[in-house]
Amino acid sequence: MIKFKTLCSGTVLAVKFTAAALCLTALQLSAQAEDLSSPEKTESLKVLRMGFTPSKGYLREQPDHTYEGLVYDYTEALSNYAKVKVNYIPCTQDECYAMLQHDKLDVVANVPATASDADPLLSLSRRAISSTVINMTRRKNFAKKRSFDSTWRYGFDENTLSRRVLNESLAAIGEEEGSQYVLIPYSDEKKMRNDYLMEDLDGLLFDSATAPEDIKVTHQLFRLKTYYAVKKSNEAILKILDTAADKLVLSAPTFRERLYENHLHNVQPLVLTDEEQRYLNSKKYFKVLVSPNQYPFSYFDQHGEHQGTLHYILSLFEQDLGIKFVYQQTTDYQQMLEALKSGDIDLIGDFNYDFNWAKQQQVRLTMPYIYADYVAIQKQGVPLPARPKIAMIDGYHYSNYIKNNLPHSNIISCQNAQDCLQAVSEGRADVTYMQSINARYTIEQGDFFSLYTPGQVIFSHAIAMALPPRTSDLMESIINKEVAHLKSQDLLSLQISLGFNQEANHSFKRMMYENKLMTACLVIVFLIILCTIIYLSLHKQRALASQAWRVLHYDERTQMPNLTLFCEQLAYFVLNPHKLKGADFYVMSITSKQFDLLRKAIDDENMSKGIAQVLSEMQKNGPFLELFGIDSERQIIQCLCKVPSNMSFDELASLMRNRLASFNYSGYNLHLNPNIGAIKVVDGYCAKELVTYADITLRESFLQHKPALLYAKDQFSNIVLYEKVETLVSKALYNHEFEILIQPKYDLQSRRCVGGEALVRWNSPELGHLTPGQFIEILEKNGLILELDYFMLDSVSELIATWTARNLTLVPISINHSGLHISEEGYLDKIKIISSKYHLPKNSLEIEITETAFVNYTTKSTRDDAQEIIDKLHAMGYKLSIDDFCTGYSSIQMLQSLTVDCLKIDRAILVEAHKSERAAAVLRNVVRLGADLNCQVICEGIETPEDEELLRQNGCLYGQGFLYGKPMRIPQFEEFIKQHA
Repeated sequence: MIKFKTLCSGTVLAVKFTAAALCLTALQLSAQAEDLSSPEKTESLKVLRMGFTPSKGYLREQPDHTYEGLVYDYTEALSNYAKVKVNYIPCTQDECYAMLQHDKLDVVANVPATASDADPLLSLSRRAISSTVINMTRRKNFAKKRSFDSTWRYGFDENTLSRRVLNESLAAIGEEEGSQYVLIPYSDEKKMRNDYLMEDLDGLLFDSATAPEDIKVTHQLFRLKTYYAVKKSNEAILKILDTAADKLVLSAPTFRERLYENHLHNVQPLVLTDEEQRYLNSKKYFKVLVSPNQYPFSYFDQHGEHQGTLHYILSLFEQDLGIKFVYQQTTDYQQMLEALKSGDIDLIGDFNYDFNWAKQQQVRLTMPYIYADYVAIQKQGVPLPARPKIAMIDGYHYSNYIKNNLPHSNIISCQNAQDCLQAVSEGRADVTYMQSINARYTIEQGDFFSLYTPGQVIFSHAIAMALPPRTSDLMESIINKEVAHLKSQDLLSLQISLGFNQEANHSFKRMMYENKLMTACLVIVFLIILCTIIYLSLHKQRALASQAWRVLHYDERTQMPNLTLFCEQLAYFVLNPHKLKGADFYVMSITSKQFDLLRKAIDDENMSKGIAQVLSEMQKNGPFLELFGIDSERQIIQCLCKVPSNMSFDELASLMRNRLASFNYSGYNLHLNPNIGAIKVVDGYCAKELVTYADITLRESFLQHKPALLYAKDQFSNIVLYEKVETLVSKALYNHEFEILIQPKYDLQSRRCVGGEALVRWNSPELGHLTPGQFIEILEKNGLILELDYFMLDSVSELIATWTARNLTLVPISINHSGLHISEEGYLDKIKIISSKYHLPKNSLEIEITETAFVNYTTKSTRDDAQEIIDKLHAMGYKLSIDDFCTGYSSIQMLQSLTVDCLKIDRAILVEAHKSERAAAVLRNVVRLGADLNCQVICEGIETPEDEELLRQNGCLYGQGFLYGKPMRIPQFEEFIKQHA
């Protein structure tokens, strides 16, 4: 029986002894070992001896003496770039490390990241080989184990998993449950599985590649990354591998992802919490509404039973979750929405994945599970007018797309899909849109023989489930987990197969079968007529096809290439690198603020044609302009420019701006001051990415007030992240993606907890786990920080009110408020609303604001209304703290006029106090000043005992930092308070 603390300390001690032994061995052999780090050895390296521990999915030898697995394919790909041959040598983990230190191996594959910590003689590659989730399965006999034997026996594959890595994760579970564990290593995966089934083991630990198919995952522990490892003295070999890996990523960016699909088959396991499982068990069934009359996607048969593609998919939900869906019929889409809002049903099975649409309909969305493609349906032989009349189901979710992308079209409202087809057939509408999977059957079933679909996908949207606003968060979490668990490829295959197996309208077939002679005559006549029509209309169809292509690829006003044709031509250039040799190429997006002024001053069509003429002349007479496209509606130009390698981008931009600055057309003198956003064409970017980045750069040029701007690759990620954060933050607040953590504050003398600071983390489904440093600055810039601050204030107030109702020990909790609030209109009114909502005990909540928030930057003095704001906050029962004290330039002046409750000293002051006596004197006197002003003084960032002792010596009574407690989740902080308050 090994308790957690004993096991962890024993493991650390073993690692230290092992590291010391390896160091001694390395020193003894260093005189005899070959120095592979020398240039001569590196150049002569032709064969790489690689040790590996055989493992399913990663690397193992097959019966025919060939190798297979992710590590094998990845290593062979790297060997092509490194110009070396790899000899694979199987060995256990310990054997591999020993052989590496004795120079019997050059490198060891699939080494966990923690190996370099345990063995200082190892160096790891810069890029990881693999990254997989480590899972655990455990029996549901925890209560029994607690009664008789609280030690859990976990089996693990010693060929793929490290005992030290597993200990770190299991220790957290053990501390939470008060249990003990022992790890049982196995080299035979089959034997380990059998021991578990025979109940010799209480649980199994495995990665996603070796997961037993018939054993359910109960916990997901952590993500394990593995690397190549070499001896410290052989880091030159590591440099060869890292260089080869860099080249591989540049030439084949998606290579690693394909390896994961081919070898590891990663599927998210369905792991429900006990609370989620209890929620499902409490429900006998769930009432579901689905789109009616959408054969074969979703429909009800003659017995009222739901059928179709959607039914097959939802049946997978029922099987995995052990639930039952009861389907209810509706006549139209509006009835579905009304039933969901009223609470008569539990969910809608197919809903457009659009959060703007969801907000309008006041519903909650799950993650999408399939995609729907829409095609146009129109009347044969009737070309679409410039402003078509579009038949659309009243209130249907694709209305926003149509209104935004076809703003000049007329909308004909219909009740259902049949009405839409009828409107097009009768000429009341020119076109309608329908899911591609439903289109052919719906046309044939309704006998709309005059209608057809070109088959081209016009737009697509993701399909998710919709829940009422008051639905439990557990339901949303359960469905999202099931969506992640389903194999998207299987769903796509199912959708396609059902689409191809649609039943055709049998009425015509029945008529042919009952009237065979007449049918034969009709067929002969029809064939003769058909051949004649084809012969006579072939030329006309070719002309129509050419005309349709020109309408799609040329601007209507200028009859010049549009952006669609430009993107297609650019894609051809990118896919043929030989066309890009001998010169530098830039993709440019060009527009001007003067376009709107010129539109009002002269004829819009003449202005567009004038710009098109200038571009056409530049392409004919100048050597620079290869391709261009025009969107006269948005007044934007995109072009591909070819310049000699000795010409800089600034010279090219200046040339383009001069050519477009002034020109004559149809008697008008046109003057422009264009802005240019550009990106250099390099390997790794497709045409769509080049155009997108050029557009982003163009927008950035206006923000930076620069006429021309060229961005490097590393700058795009910041811009894209900025835009994503701006787009997603409102949705994140709505879906409660922000998590509150609390870091304790404590008394330096008694080491008792005297308070806490509420901190925020963002768990974004789209962006991943974000720390404040990744999004707070962005929210500060665009003002969205205000909304987040109110969310934090409301959430923490509710938390304190809950603690009060539960009679838990209360300590003051502080929250950070942006300095933007001080100049915000109605700030105090909003604070008062939240204060009156919860009626918290006085001084139980503290607001931290940086000292610069109270500064008038014109006079460099304290704001005139600062004391009034502080007084009103005090009157509402809040304490006020000045954060980052002494980091501004007006601290002393501010204290003369402002009555605050707490001064929070920044860690920077503490760090400097260690370095010089002058800084220590500043710290000591700031503490004394706070005491004289009856202010509580607290120092943040205490990380070492030396920090704590220095503060005590200088009179500081309170502190905050990792030495005492890291930021904790709310349940952990509640337990911490019970023990330390």
